[in-house]
Amino acid sequence: MMFTQRFPSYFDGVIAIAPAMRVSKGATIAAAWDTQALQAIAPPGADGQPVLSQALSNDDLGLLRKGILEACDAQDGLADGLVSNPAACKFDPKALQCTGAKTAECLSAAQVGALQKIFGGARNSAGQPLYFTRPRDAGIGHPANDWRAWKLGTSTTAQANSRHVFLMQDALQGYFVTPPDRSLSIYRFDFDRDPARMDAHAWIFNTGDDVKLAGYKARGGKLLFAHGLADPIFSPDEMVDYYQRLSREHGAATPDFARLFLIPGMAHCQGGAATDSWDGLGALVDWVEKGQAPQRIVASGTTVFPGRTRPLCPYPQYAHYNGSGDPEKAENFSCR
Repeated sequence: MMFTQRFPSYFDGVIAIAPAMRVSKGATIAAAWDTQALQAIAPPGADGQPVLSQALSNDDLGLLRKGILEACDAQDGLADGLVSNPAACKFDPKALQCTGAKTAECLSAAQVGALQKIFGGARNSAGQPLYFTRPRDAGIGHPANDWRAWKLGTSTTAQANSRHVFLMQDALQGYFVTPPDRSLSIYRFDFDRDPARMDAHAWIFNTGDDVKLAGYKARGGKLLFAHGLADPIFSPDEMVDYYQRLSREHGAATPDFARLFLIPGMAHCQGGAATDSWDGLGALVDWVEKGQAPQRIVASGTTVFPGRTRPLCPYPQYAHYNGSGDPEKAENFSCR
């Protein structure tokens, strides 16, 4: 995205997968928000300190996946373990809340509250959004996804090893705030005061504002976006927001040079309970060199859905089962 905006003459075609449009003043704030929400409900370890990884067990995540699938899976015409029509999915984790004590069949009120905060996105005390909401995609609850690795980790002590803590906290302290502040903990990030400390460097990374793409569009450049709907770092809702603004700017001409493909179940750039193997480069070459805009891109399952194929459809379309034929084959799905 930076090349299309800042160096528009360098490339005729670009694939932007899970673009980090607001990596500093955006996704990093969300990392602090999610970490604090989960840390607040984490049970104490032997030393009495909360153990982040145990805020949600793998079984709890499995319950979340099951709940989302039961509510939203069939909205694309087929119950197949994929939420392919994300716009129709309005699942609320409160549907999983225990009526009494926590059991293996339900989530505690505290767990539900933390999930609602994560889905709802980071906000300051006035309720103003600091990042985007997140779709209810069942992929986040599957062990093949990297949601746990980013948000919870696996450490059995208070020394968390989630990627939000050991990776993004370091960037927050040493780079994303000005001046650098090594005392700034992701657990103590102040959502009213600290975002302003990120302004000086945010512009370096920000690609979310420019929807004109004037130079790139003028020379006939093509831009193919893709985003996994179970991405634990950069919200797919941020990508949808960008494409909607892009479409308002360019109107009916938008699909002529820019298309977005959302991938149900896919984690950050790859993996997860998804058909996450697809030839984006081939689609881009056909678009740039032959003038054939991608109407659909066939994707294949890997570890979770081996042998399965599905069409990836240009937003706002989604893959809908035609009602007959092998449900494991992309040819029996339409983009609608």
